[in-house]
Amino acid sequence: MNRQQWSVACSLLLAILGSMTVQAAEPDSNPSGVWVGNVRITAVSEPASDRPEVPRAVASAFTFPILVHVSPQGRATLLKEVVVLPATADGPARAVVDPTRLPADEATLDGARRYVAATMDFAGATLAMSGKFVNGAALGAKIVLQPTLPTHPFAHRYHPDHDNLDDKTRKPLARTDHTAEVPTIERELTLTVEKGDANRVRGRYVETLSGLHHGPIVVEGAFELTRHAQSEILGLPQ
Repeated sequence: MNRQQWSVACSLLLAILGSMTVQAAEPDSNPSGVWVGNVRITAVSEPASDRPEVPRAVASAFTFPILVHVSPQGRATLLKEVVVLPATADGPARAVVDPTRLPADEATLDGARRYVAATMDFAGATLAMSGKFVNGAALGAKIVLQPTLPTHPFAHRYHPDHDNLDDKTRKPLARTDHTAEVPTIERELTLTVEKGDANRVRGRYVETLSGLHHGPIVVEGAFELTRHAQSEILGLPQ
């Protein structure tokens, strides 16, 4: 091959490569099901620093589980726990978020798997998320832990005095901010889907916590979700 032929070949190759576009794999066109995964926090803001709103890298990452149900239309719902019943000859796999709706027949529970996300606590069994479950989209949720929530981390039987009441008069304390015995805690979550295919997605996780300090605390990291069951949540509207 002479110089002229080589030049023509290179030009053709560059033209072909230039016409090619690389696209990230999209989640399945029907992403419905139970998605189980983890969040890995790698940065936390420091309220006492000169830039309290900017998360800074942590010395050791913190990981916690997360559960999401997705409808056939891509609507996402945050879950606290779910029991996935295996498929049978009578029907496909099923997922249950309400323990009272589990079948009484023990044989039906053979092979069932229970998933729990203890760090995702909120009133009720499910929490609707904003956004759509597709690449590039952001899923959002706001968790509000009221002082009256039975599972509030600052109110439990080992600390019965944590009741927001004066020890002597038993009247409500005037403090309602982060200095209260049992403060109202708000968690605003954002999960941005960046990469995904039919059964696995990854992306960026950001959470802003209010009520633990006089200013908000921001944490950042990454999340990964894997579809463990393509099934409808019993009792969850589609």
